[in-house]
Amino acid sequence: MTDQRQFSEQDTCYRGFVASATPTHRGGHRQGQSFIASQSSRENDVKSQAEIRRSVTGQILQALKSGLPPWRRPWSDDPNAPGHHTSLSTGCPYRGVNQIILQCSAMRSGCFKSKWWSTYNQIQQNGANVRKGQKGTRILLWKPICRKRVSEEGKEIDENFLVMREFVVFNIEQSTTFRLGWRLRTSRRKSKRSSSRVG
Repeated sequence: MTDQRQFSEQDTCYRGFVASATPTHRGGHRQGQSFIASQSSRENDVKSQAEIRRSVTGQILQALKSGLPPWRRPWSDDPNAPGHHTSLSTGCPYRGVNQIILQCSAMRSGCFKSKWWSTYNQIQQNGANVRKGQKGTRILLWKPICRKRVSEEGKEIDENFLVMREFVVFNIEQSTTFRLGWRLRTSRRKSKRSSSRVG
C-alpha cells in the first residue's frame, strides 16, 4: 500500500494539511474483523481474494445483526466533523465498500466525532499514538498489478489486473493526541463570521 493513493503522503488532494496524530497500528491479536493495538507492525496480511470477501461480508452482516441504528449526519460546518470517511494522509474520502465498512465501525463505537482515518504508521509519523487496547478496522485496497507474458504470436505483452488487499486503519479519535492544524482554525473563523452575521 505504500505506493498507493491512500498511503502516499505526497499525493494529497490539497497541500498544507497539518496533522499530528498517531494510531498504533501495532498489528497484533485478531478479534473479529479488527486489530487490537499491540507490538509489531504488519500492514498487510496476505489473504486469498475469497477470504477478504468473506471478511468484508462478515463485518457488514455483523453490523446488521447487531441492530445498529441508522446513521444520521449531524449538522455542522466543521470540515473535521463526521461525513464521508476520509484518509488523513491524502485528504480524499474513501470510496466504495470502504465507506460502508468504516461507517459500521463508527456506529459500533458509538459514532466517532471525526471523519479522519489513518494507519498506525502514518499517525505515528505525525507524532501521536493509538491508545492502548484500541481496535483498528480492516479496509480494502485495490492494487494495480502489471505482469508481462508472451502471447501466442511470441510477442511480449503487458497484462494488467487488480488485486484486492486489506490494511488496518484507526479513527483519529482513537489516538492519544491529535492536531488538525489550519483546518480547525479555518472552521472556527467561519463559525465566528457566521455568528457575527446572525441578528
